[in-house]
Amino acid sequence: MSEPGNREVRKSRAPYILVAAVGIVIVAAVTISSYRRAAVQPPAPSATPADRAMSDIGTPPPGNRIASVADQAAAMTASRAGRRDERKQKLRDARLAAADRFEQESVDPVWSAGKESRLQTLADE
Repeated sequence: MSEPGNREVRKSRAPYILVAAVGIVIVAAVTISSYRRAAVQPPAPSATPADRAMSDIGTPPPGNRIASVADQAAAMTASRAGRRDERKQKLRDARLAAADRFEQESVDPVWSAGKESRLQTLADE
């Protein structure tokens, strides 16, 4: 019989097998993915213009479309500047109208004398 304290402990190989299996799955997934990407072909030329337009998605626009975008941006900027000037003019007009109403307002001597003396008292304190 063997001695109870000297028994060899058998090391498990399960972690090594698990790591190897995961590695094999990863390699297989990458290989299948690369084969699928290589198998995808660009669409064949079609007879309809709509199909051709759909196949052109992702390509940069031709030079004349870039110019039209620049023209559109310039038009939008000019329009925005025009609206800004309109708002500034409306604000000026509103301020002038308020100043005119203030100047045309009549003075109430009874109220203004009492208010002026109270304000002077506050200012002197």
